[in-house]
Amino acid sequence: MELPRMASRRLPLPLVAQLVVLLGLACGLRSSSSAAAAASGLAGERVTYLPGQPPVDFDMYSGYVTVDKRAGRSLFYWLQEAPAAAQPAPLVLWLNGGPGCSSVAYGASEELGAFRIRPDGATLFLNDYRWNKVANILFLDSPAGVGFSYTNTTSDLYDSGDKRTAHDSYKFLVKWFEKFPQYKYRDFYIAGESYAGISLLWHYVPQLSQLVYRNNKGVKEPLINFKGFMPWMTGSYDPCTERYSTEYYNRPEVQRALHANVTGINYTWATCSDILNDNWRDSPRSVLPIYHELIAAGLRIWVFSGDTDAVVPLTATRYSIDALGLPTTVSWYPWYDAMKVGGWSQVYKGLSLVTVRGAGHEVPLHRPRQALILFKHFLQGKPMPDAPTKVQNEA
Repeated sequence: MELPRMASRRLPLPLVAQLVVLLGLACGLRSSSSAAAAASGLAGERVTYLPGQPPVDFDMYSGYVTVDKRAGRSLFYWLQEAPAAAQPAPLVLWLNGGPGCSSVAYGASEELGAFRIRPDGATLFLNDYRWNKVANILFLDSPAGVGFSYTNTTSDLYDSGDKRTAHDSYKFLVKWFEKFPQYKYRDFYIAGESYAGISLLWHYVPQLSQLVYRNNKGVKEPLINFKGFMPWMTGSYDPCTERYSTEYYNRPEVQRALHANVTGINYTWATCSDILNDNWRDSPRSVLPIYHELIAAGLRIWVFSGDTDAVVPLTATRYSIDALGLPTTVSWYPWYDAMKVGGWSQVYKGLSLVTVRGAGHEVPLHRPRQALILFKHFLQGKPMPDAPTKVQNEA
């Protein structure tokens, strides 16, 4: 059946616009991934080469996981593994928001992914500050109807919302770990990005984190052991890279290489779905109780923000944190990248705020080096460096 065309556009940006959340889930098993993937019958989902791709020292996999057989909802994933020299490395799930925007278009192609798309829309170059240098990055297009993810039930496009998205994402995780058993009990984090104003602020990914946390309660050795999360305030996307992505991912040879659009659905791939965004159904007014619940659970929580973002100003981020009513344990201080101030930080009881100096809407796009340094410190559970040093931080 033919689905409505999903047109790409820049969605309206409200005052408080976008949220990125890193959710930490950790357990003990660490194993070599690519060999185990081949042994488990995943050779057919391995991405051997992308059109226009430079040589790389890491493996990639992509394909679909069905989350609802009756409705025909299947979610598309793209795994960019860390190089063998960096293994064992954590696994990080990346979700873009919107709602209705593709993680392949933004996270993978504009922000933290291994590749950037050249203006010709046909060739790629390596991102020097790709996050898969230090972690295995799993990009997910969610909900169904976003990017390469699809549904056989047209009404799904008109009644999606926070609750179904969280539940489908959780089903995806459980089934994906069955496909990739070598990642079971691996240190696991979730990164998510969402914007739409007050109705969605602090909503999209925290509900998934709460779902994972509650499903783990009472389980002696949970498959996914929730460790913490990191909200990231950003505001919008780059229209030029949107155009590059649209050209590249609509190429039939690219879709074949990624094992994407296997149903041959007749619609143009787009960075965002207006249909989903315009018909988003459920979005609770507040998720502050979720944050209090997860803080009380002792999870590590970092919030980070670009300090020159005019759409989501740092003051708005701080007001959001103030609404939690947390006492300060470490006052506002500068953190350093070598001899330069990289940003500022403040630590609250149960939560840390980190800013990135000179970063606007998308920290990994505008300050990729500092974003990678911050990401590495979060994964390691280390505070940001509070003194200058002549030894440059590796990124």
